[in-house]
Order: sequence, then structure tokens, then C-alpha cells
Amino acid sequence: MRLASLFRIAPMTEAITSLGVLQLIDQGLICPDDPMRDHIRDLPSFEDFTEFDETTGKYEKRSDATEVTIEHLLTHTAGLAF
Repeated sequence: MRLASLFRIAPMTEAITSLGVLQLIDQGLICPDDPMRDHIRDLPSFEDFTEFDETTGKYEKRSDATEVTIEHLLTHTAGLAF
């Protein structure tokens, strides 16, 4: 290893974002139980997939019963996909 050695650190966005959110929680500016909608007002409503047919690609969905919270985002349990 040399002084100018390069290292790939991807993907680091999750770690950096989580650190920023944890600092905001520590400062008392946000709470893990806060709904995302309290902080991002133009957020679209979320829907859950109830059925999906792999052969035809047809699906059914319904409105999400619970609000997505900051804790859901930090623990990757919000149901968001790429």
C-alpha cells in the first residue's frame, strides 16, 4: 500500500445518510417514529402489492395501511424497491 493507493468505497450513501439521520435524532430535531410525510411534504402515497403473477406480469395493489417512518427507512423495512 502506498500513500496514493485508491480504494473503492461504494456503496457508501446508505452509511453516510444513516450517520446524518442519527445525528439529527441525537440533536432532537427528528424522531425515529416520525412519519416521512412530516419531513417530505410532496411525497406520493405508497401502495402495497397484494398479488403478482410472474407469467403475465399482472398485479394487484392497495393503499398502504401504515405511514412509512424514519425508522422504516433506516432499517430497510419501508418496502421501497429500486
